[in-house]
Amino acid sequence: MPSEEEIAMDHVMTKQRRKLAPGAAACLLLISLALAACAGTGSLPAAGSPAPSATQAKPSGPSREARRVEAAVDNYFRDDANRDYRSMAADSTGPISALWLWYDAEYGSCTCPVERLTIDHIAATKVERSTAFVSLGAALQASDHVTKFSGPVRLQKIAGRWHVVDYLRNGVPLAPTIHAVSDAPAVQADDVSFQILGTQEIDNLVEVWLHTTNSRAASIRIVSVSIATATGGFVHQRSFPTADDLLVLPGRFAVRPIAMLGPAGRAAGGRLRLRIGFKDTASGETFTTIATNG
Repeated sequence: MPSEEEIAMDHVMTKQRRKLAPGAAACLLLISLALAACAGTGSLPAAGSPAPSATQAKPSGPSREARRVEAAVDNYFRDDANRDYRSMAADSTGPISALWLWYDAEYGSCTCPVERLTIDHIAATKVERSTAFVSLGAALQASDHVTKFSGPVRLQKIAGRWHVVDYLRNGVPLAPTIHAVSDAPAVQADDVSFQILGTQEIDNLVEVWLHTTNSRAASIRIVSVSIATATGGFVHQRSFPTADDLLVLPGRFAVRPIAMLGPAGRAAGGRLRLRIGFKDTASGETFTTIATNG
């Protein structure tokens, strides 16, 4: 049986162990956390896993379809510089295509000087299944003026090809200025017929595209063009082209733009009535007729 001294000594040792236990547990906890942290930051990759890349992947360039869209815009404006109106009509759609068909009928294979084209940028910004948009900065330098082009250029995919729908020309959307008509009557007067193909209208300037067919034996010359006002009267406000441009040879047809100031109050693309005077260059006889756009 233990002595009283042994019992007292055992009691003291038990108390000491109870005092040390919380500290020892805390120390063990800190050591465990430290080891876990070291293992998390310094662990080696598992066998067979790929090594981390030293550089990030490079961003991909424009898609193949985006490049096709950009090429369509580039070709369109290069055709403009070359005065290739037939190609421009084929590479566009809607009112813009109609305008270039009128130009092609007037000039055909034009031998005019090529205008200098400068392109600052062409970049597709949105390409969907059948529509696309392009950011553009370009200009055409003629002998007496500069025409500036900007975006957004809108395109439509038709039968697998991208066609230009609209863009800004000198800061103005081009397509809304063009008003093509397909059902304007052709009026016949003394073996000469006239038909309005459409107009291009910016502010109060009206450019009427007129198809004239001369079935007479001699050339005819258009000598006057007047536009009807809201009250029904006619005002003579033709500004150009020159007299030579208004000459139509016998047995031939001609497509000509005739620009004039529109009467006050006339809505763009609205009803149009022209009074046209023309003269037989051989006999000197003069005739008058009225043409409308529908």
